[in-house]
Amino acid sequence: AGGDPQADRQLTRAMASASVTAVPRAYGPLAFLVSSGAEVLYGVARLVAAAALIIELGVILITVTERSFLGHALLWGDEASRLALSVLTFIGGAAAYRGAHHSAVRLVTDRMAPAMRQAVGIGIEWLVLLVSATAAWQSIGVLQASWQDLTPMLQISTGWIALPVTV
Repeated sequence: AGGDPQADRQLTRAMASASVTAVPRAYGPLAFLVSSGAEVLYGVARLVAAAALIIELGVILITVTERSFLGHALLWGDEASRLALSVLTFIGGAAAYRGAHHSAVRLVTDRMAPAMRQAVGIGIEWLVLLVSATAAWQSIGVLQASWQDLTPMLQISTGWIALPVTV
């Protein structure tokens, strides 16, 4: 990495024994700034996903309670649930991927030889980048088309429901 052969050997051994692909640590102020920014963004994404989950659970609890005791459900519950689930799916999914909480991939890669695991890990990273970039690019049109439409009850733009795909 930095010209130290012993450090390079230790890094190579650590990468070979890791269950997920290890990334060599970059040095310098720009690398520190990017790394710190990524950590902050990861924390924000986790908080947003947690808030969406709490909101979704609250809407479900209120809807079930109201339906049980009053015989009808919230009129705005479906719209709030769609927004919360959109945030939870796309923002929470990105945070879960960043945190390496994708057990289906690890189920397969943990059984591979270290060199194969690293090669597959790199391929998976590129595939995720390609699919994410394509989805974000294609969602811009959906976002533009839906931004003018309003939901019937909450009267918010339906673009808010499509926005997490783009983000």
